[in-house]
Amino acid sequence: MIRLLLNQGEYEEIGKIMAHINEVMDENKVVKYCRSLIVNTILCEMMERADAFGIDVHLDVLVDEKTPVNDYEFTAVIANLFENAIICVKDFEEKHRYIEVKIHCIKEHLLIQMKNEYQGEIHFDSITGLPKSGKGGNHGLGMQSAQAFSDKIGGAIDCFLEDGFFWIILFAKF
Repeated sequence: MIRLLLNQGEYEEIGKIMAHINEVMDENKVVKYCRSLIVNTILCEMMERADAFGIDVHLDVLVDEKTPVNDYEFTAVIANLFENAIICVKDFEEKHRYIEVKIHCIKEHLLIQMKNEYQGEIHFDSITGLPKSGKGGNHGLGMQSAQAFSDKIGGAIDCFLEDGFFWIILFAKF
């Protein structure tokens, strides 16, 4: 089509076609945050959710193509913790809608660290040390799955509230 338009001297029409092609390419562009396909897929989804709420996310991701843990359990934990952070900050004023995400999973260790502003009070479970959901029976399962994953891989999980910021850190050395 472009060749025919070139032969006819229809340069303006060629410009429109090229603009359309670029627009379609930009819409379908896949961002690559890491070398793991499944982790990258969940990060793309979570970044889209954060963007929909106008949340500024700082990502520091280092994940090998092959991880030393079950990829499905790993991504479920990432999704749960990321989703919790999004839910926490989505209704804040714009300047407070910010999440820091650090995910490193290499053959030597795994580190998941999330940090976001928190307004209010958190009640921590005296046994697990994890936040207790005040939303009823079917809430808090994401934190429980993170705890179960940490236990399974011989890791440690901790969370705390400091100077208006909520932190959750999961670490395992292999």
